[in-house]
Amino acid sequence: MTKEGTVIKGQGKYEKWDILPTANIRQSTPMLPIGSYVGECYLEEDKLGNSYITVYTTAPDIIETYISGFNESLYGKRITLKNIKKLKYSDVRYYMDSIIEKLIER
Repeated sequence: MTKEGTVIKGQGKYEKWDILPTANIRQSTPMLPIGSYVGECYLEEDKLGNSYITVYTTAPDIIETYISGFNESLYGKRITLKNIKKLKYSDVRYYMDSIIEKLIER
């Protein structure tokens, strides 16, 4: 599955909390269902990085994507999310548990 859109200003929650920045695009039909996904993010033909993609119940018309290893402003630019795959709860939980363990060991 592929989704594309122009990056818009989000709620700024990640700036307030000083955690992962995301690029936000408004959904077009067909819409991604609420959930978590992985994929790849492109700006024109350039791959920006692999992405963790989320659609929240509080804003089902917005796709938020964290782009691994990327930290530049994309406001007003058109991005494309390709090879989108839905994550299972068991996968998210396994990797989240693993990350938490590694962070605590640091």
